[in-house]
Order: sequence, then C-alpha cells, then structure tokens
Amino acid sequence: MAIASVESKLILDELDHIQMMPIKMPWKKGFRKIPPTIKRKVETLGADAVIVAAVKKVKHEDVNKGIYDHLSFTVEDDKLKYPERIMPQENVGHTSKVNVNGKEIVRKDLPMTTKTFSFDTPNFGDAATYGTHTVDIVRDVYQRDHIAPRDNTIKIETIEELDGATVVAFTVEETFDLSDPNLEGDLLFNLNLIQENTGVSDIFGSAASLEDFKSAIVVEWEILPPDTREDNLTKILGKVKNPILVKTISDRYGALEKLKPRQIIRGTSGFNRYFGAMFEDDLVAFENLEYGNALYVMYENWPTLSQKTRLELRKSDGGGYERIEHRADWEKTLARVVNQKRDE
Repeated sequence: MAIASVESKLILDELDHIQMMPIKMPWKKGFRKIPPTIKRKVETLGADAVIVAAVKKVKHEDVNKGIYDHLSFTVEDDKLKYPERIMPQENVGHTSKVNVNGKEIVRKDLPMTTKTFSFDTPNFGDAATYGTHTVDIVRDVYQRDHIAPRDNTIKIETIEELDGATVVAFTVEETFDLSDPNLEGDLLFNLNLIQENTGVSDIFGSAASLEDFKSAIVVEWEILPPDTREDNLTKILGKVKNPILVKTISDRYGALEKLKPRQIIRGTSGFNRYFGAMFEDDLVAFENLEYGNALYVMYENWPTLSQKTRLELRKSDGGGYERIEHRADWEKTLARVVNQKRDE
C-alpha cells in the first residue's frame, strides 16, 4: 500500500472514531424504569393506543452553541430550522445505538453450548511457500439472543415561536396498543430514545394533534400569602443562582408588593415558571421568569387566559389582558392599569 493510501486510511479511521464517540448532553439521558408520572398518565389517559411525544422550549442560543447539532437544528434569521424527522445518531447514547444497530444479549441464564471456531494458519510459518491449513477450536460459549434494530424516527414540529426560542413537539413515530403484553418494555425504550435525544419525554393518545400538545402546556398556580416575602422569593426563585436574575426577580417582586396585592401567585408548566400578584379575584399580574421581557395584567377569566401561549394570545382579539414591557416607566404603567381595573 502506498504511503499516501496509508495516511488516508489513518485519517479515515480517526474520523470514524471521532464520529462514534458518545455525545455529551446537558440533560439526563434515560430511565431504568418507566417514571411514575408516565405510568399514571397511561392509566388515566382514556385512550386505547399511545405515542411517546414531548414538548420543549428550544433556546436559539443553545442551538448556536451546538447542543442540538445531533438533530440538525440551525437558526437562520432568528427562526429555528430543522428536518421534518430524524433518525437518531447511534453515538447519542445507548438507546439510539440499539435503535439503529439492534443488539446481542448474552444469555448467562441458559446452559452453555458448544461452538467450533475455524481459521486458516500458514504451513510451517510460511503461507506463501507452503500454503495454509484450517485449524478448528471447539469452545463452550453462552447462547445469545439477537434483537433487530427498531429504526424509529423522531418527528419534529413547531408549536410556537418565541423571542429567541421555539416551542417544539417531538414525536417518536411508533404507536402502542395499551393491551399489548410487551407495552412496558417497548414504551420504556421509546421514552429513553426521546429523552436521550431531546431531554424531555411524555406520552399522548395516538391521535394527538398540535392542539393537544398545546393543551399539555398547563400552568399550575400556587397561592402564597403576601406578607412572607423571603419565603415567597425562595419558592419563586427555586434553583435560580444567577445574581443578576435573582436581583431582577426581587426588584419586580417589590414592584408588585407596592401595589398591595391580596396574594402572591407562583406558577409552573412543563418548561416555564411564572410569578405574580392577585389584586382581585379577577385581576392578576404575572410574568415568566425566563422570558422576562414583559408582564401580563389579566382581568377577565385569568385562570383560562393564563393557560394560553403567547401566540394564542396574539391571535385572539386582545381582550381580557394588557401586556406591559419592562421599559423605563413599566412600574408606573403597571400601577395605572391595576388601579384603573380596581376602580371599575
């Protein structure tokens, strides 16, 4: 072989090695068993068949950092671009590798079996002169089960475009009958496949649409007493450690506090966290901890309005709420709107 060919082969081998190295993800890659929340959902979903799917807010800055390169995500003109569906790469993790290649299970629980291995060896150490002969070696080996590849793909769809982020639905394209005796193992496999690749996992009825995915983005509200500032801030901040964000949230809490609310409210959904204040039964002000660019004052059926995405609010007639951006005079605007609605 020519030197150039040897060098080319070494380069190709090194590239193959790099491509096969496991990809590190900033999220938990999988589960040893089906999470209790998923089991409960299977029991209460009211469907005969289910799919593994999940919703996630994908930050464009994370895409630009390369966190979603394995999904071929890119951002162009502040829009998330992606293929309609992807076949998970085998180096994303164990489940993705099995999905593409299948696997072999060594059955140490079964009796060993005898197997003959044959190979050619040179006669008198010189195959060119004296030829070769076959040598057979008999060994006891464990029996093995061969599991075929599943070749499952993940479908990708946009639910909502946000400022600097996109809410995306991921769906593993395989349907499971709830009466299938193999349901638990198959469901766990797909939960791990989607979790490994996206960092989120959930299940829906097999006929779920984008509207069903949207309805899963539910904000659950907790009512807190207004006179326990430090305790409330601890609950609202959760694991937030960024000193700038901590100060921002504390300052905004203070602005709401000045208007003497009846209660403080704290809310969470699958990927968002909110806090705000209730001034009357039908008058609340709240904002998203992550977006941070505006707060919403809602004064008509706020529990229902608060479940809507910002896209749905924009598409509505605009009634029932006011959006206040955090400009220089936002506190004055907030006070004006709250006092005006209190007097109505």
